[in-house]
Amino acid sequence: MDREAKINAFLYEFVRLYQNNPNLGIYSETFYAALCAYGTRIPFFGQVGIDFDIQNTFFEYWQKEFASNRNIIVYRTSAQRHFLQFQNGDERNYNHYKLYLNFPKPKMYYAVSKIFHYIANENIEHMSKVANTIRSDSVVLRINHQKDLIKVINFINNDPELRMSALPTNPFLPTEGVIGYGYDKMLSYNETLSMLLEQYFKEKRSSNSLAIVSTKDFQKYTYYIAYNMDKNPELLKSLMENPKVLKTFGRLQGSSSEEEVLTNYKSVIELISLSLSNNLNINDYLKLIDKYKSTAYELTEEKAFKALINGREKEERPEELLKEYTIYAILKYGINNVCNILISYLNGSSRAITRECNFRTRFIMSLKATQLLAITGGNIKGYVYKTFEAKGKQVFNEICIATASKYGTFQLTTALKEGMLGNYSYFTNEGERNLRKQLKLFVPQEVFNYYAREELDKLKLQTSIKR
Repeated sequence: MDREAKINAFLYEFVRLYQNNPNLGIYSETFYAALCAYGTRIPFFGQVGIDFDIQNTFFEYWQKEFASNRNIIVYRTSAQRHFLQFQNGDERNYNHYKLYLNFPKPKMYYAVSKIFHYIANENIEHMSKVANTIRSDSVVLRINHQKDLIKVINFINNDPELRMSALPTNPFLPTEGVIGYGYDKMLSYNETLSMLLEQYFKEKRSSNSLAIVSTKDFQKYTYYIAYNMDKNPELLKSLMENPKVLKTFGRLQGSSSEEEVLTNYKSVIELISLSLSNNLNINDYLKLIDKYKSTAYELTEEKAFKALINGREKEERPEELLKEYTIYAILKYGINNVCNILISYLNGSSRAITRECNFRTRFIMSLKATQLLAITGGNIKGYVYKTFEAKGKQVFNEICIATASKYGTFQLTTALKEGMLGNYSYFTNEGERNLRKQLKLFVPQEVFNYYAREELDKLKLQTSIKR
């Protein structure tokens, strides 16, 4: 069973649960428990519990075993009382590459000892931990440097006994061999995933669409959040009011600002979304984490979140926004409908503007009714038709230049003549630019004929000069 099928099977267990129990509350804790239990032989909706042999025996032995090793410290802390900590390096650094491993109890002592002896012998900087329970992420390795991450991955996957002993990690984690990998900085990858699953299933239940739950649908849901949470004030407000996010704000208050925490959430949600596409390999992962760890990325995102929190998106020129929207809306709705939409907005209906491309929020923030009146001179229909004509002339010029550049002036001459007969197939389409479609939408036939005659006259003149 491939990874997508495993995730679908995981999601379908919850679909059945909530379809058969329509009054049952939907909580992130239920999803988190299922993620922890995955691959451990614990019942799907069961709870992992403290294993006192691991806590009272293994923990004590590991502490003694590594007590004299100068390259690793093994200790317990009340801040994470269900884990034993293994560390070499600055404990204030939270920005790690993160690996997850799952071992059965009979193999746990041997596997943990072997892995951490290797890490200590290589003097690898890390902040890692081992749980006092059997769970799908019982061993968590947080590695500081990429070169060391690769060494650890290769060591584990190339060791026959470790590889044969390992159990599956939860399917939402992309894997390299027997190792799951992720990133969460100051958060928890699985807690963030569980929060998203709770929101997703609540939305599906309220819209009576549990039947369409799938990996691909959940990926679309997470993708929308990841790429709009720093642009859409309504989405950001909803996220910031989530109890889990509020709890994180409280936990990190004094050490991290709201915008730093939100940047952290964005990176984790983006990673979850991209990993659901089933195409995220280890090289893609390394590039992503390098981006998340970069100062430039953090500063850019923090600035965007701070502006949104303060109720201000990046400053946008009203004239450019109106032009962008008018062209977009003509393509989508047709020229006459655009006039009616802008008149509705002028009369106080912001809902007339689509949410797509964040236009509604951008209009509210940057284009007041008084500005719309000023830009259009009070003549919305005239403005829309003028913009339509300007765009048409631009598209005509672009398709002529592209065709001549690609195929020569003879092909352009043929394309212009055929175009006057309504056949645009001799023009280049320029792939995703879709110039032929734009030409048909923005240049009426009689206008095209006028432009074409002008262009043919120019081409004749150029030919005669060359001769």
